[in-house]
Amino acid sequence: MAVTTARTAPSVAAGARITLASQTLRLFIQLGGLVVLSRLLDPADFGLVAMVASIITIAALVADFGLWLAAIQAPTLTSAQKSTLLLLNAAAGLVAGGAVAALGPVLALFYDEPRLTALAAVLAVPLVLTSIAVQFRVEINRAGRFGVLAAHDVTSAAAGLTAAIAAALAGWSYWAIAVQPLVQAVVLLTLAIAQARWMPRRPGPLRDVRELIAFGANNLGLHVANLVSTTTDVMAVGRAQGTVELGLYSRASQLITMVFTQIGSPLTRVLLPRLAAATDPYAFGAALARVQRVLAFGLLGVVSLAAAAAPAGAIVVFGADWAGVGPLLQLLCIGATFQSLGYIAYWALLARARTGMLLAAELPGRIVMIVGTIAVAGIGTPAVAAAMSVGQIVIFAGSMLALHRADIRVAPLLRAAAPAIVLAATAFTAATTIAFAVPSDPLLELILVLSVWAVAAGATLAIPAVRHALVSTLREVRA
Repeated sequence: MAVTTARTAPSVAAGARITLASQTLRLFIQLGGLVVLSRLLDPADFGLVAMVASIITIAALVADFGLWLAAIQAPTLTSAQKSTLLLLNAAAGLVAGGAVAALGPVLALFYDEPRLTALAAVLAVPLVLTSIAVQFRVEINRAGRFGVLAAHDVTSAAAGLTAAIAAALAGWSYWAIAVQPLVQAVVLLTLAIAQARWMPRRPGPLRDVRELIAFGANNLGLHVANLVSTTTDVMAVGRAQGTVELGLYSRASQLITMVFTQIGSPLTRVLLPRLAAATDPYAFGAALARVQRVLAFGLLGVVSLAAAAAPAGAIVVFGADWAGVGPLLQLLCIGATFQSLGYIAYWALLARARTGMLLAAELPGRIVMIVGTIAVAGIGTPAVAAAMSVGQIVIFAGSMLALHRADIRVAPLLRAAAPAIVLAATAFTAATTIAFAVPSDPLLELILVLSVWAVAAGATLAIPAVRHALVSTLREVRA
């Protein structure tokens, strides 16, 4: 019986560098796509697709069923186990895709939008394709071939965007947005099968993967709670405000989500096996502090810059029709700040297989998001964005408490993030103060904000603690 062992040794730093580089490129591809498609399509087109996307994201989790992470962290996997997991993922994908297609008419009634019936059926197809690709990508990941995964991510993203732009230029309206995930899924599956160096064999009995299913189910519960809370806002806005307001809100929300999706999820596949293998609590804590420092400078820097530049940047980048995105993005950045600081708790508890504790830590904040967004949707999208940020603050508090209960020291993690907080807060305050004090046209305001932000961020390096922390972070990244 063939048994494979996860390779965590091939240098986590090298894997992280490759992953971050590819995801940065993929992020630029997606941002570029948003800019181009925003110029070619109307906000209402994006709002229409967002109405279906609210259930697609939840269905995608069902299709994965948490088996990706379960397989990634498993010390060993037999060929029969891998084949069983592939069949389970494929079955889950078919169920999830079928459910989305079946819910199309329900969505059409809920939003009073008949076009959603056909749109849901088309958007269900990528769910099936990506679920089949999961275990092939796991095989590549377990072999430590992060460069291959990176190439697949970038290639599929570029192919999907190219197809979407071509469709938009051809006048396909909102269908151009639907083409993007479909083409991306086809390319990703094709590349994964071609380069996995593994083909499924006869599956084994379910009892052989029972522990993996249990791990995946707990992780699935966490992510379902996450996505229900982050899709309720979209559904509430769409129901109460219509496609145009939803298009603006979903664009602001998408920009925030994109940062964490492109950085957090890919790094999980690199860092989780390494952290899960760490047995010494002191080494584990030190590794978490180093990761927290790098994450804080990276994520808080991006969030701070985005919040400062949002009002003028939305108009300059997307056009005057998208001016409403700026204030919404600023409100969402409040929650994103706390999400950045608390992301380390997700990795720490997951590495210790404390998925139940992780779910309990996040659930109160998720409930705040769900109840809050439904309650204030009729007031307007700014109120919805504020409710989402309040929920993120509650999640941060719960995550820190969960770390303490898991005997993972919280104070070193907060100290590791402190220099980045000083840099981000100082730069944001200076940039926004100048923007209010010296009003100008959007382009000049954007240039002024970016310049002042950079100068203020650089000025914080005069503080020894900030300077030393940033130098250490750069060394970590280079190392």
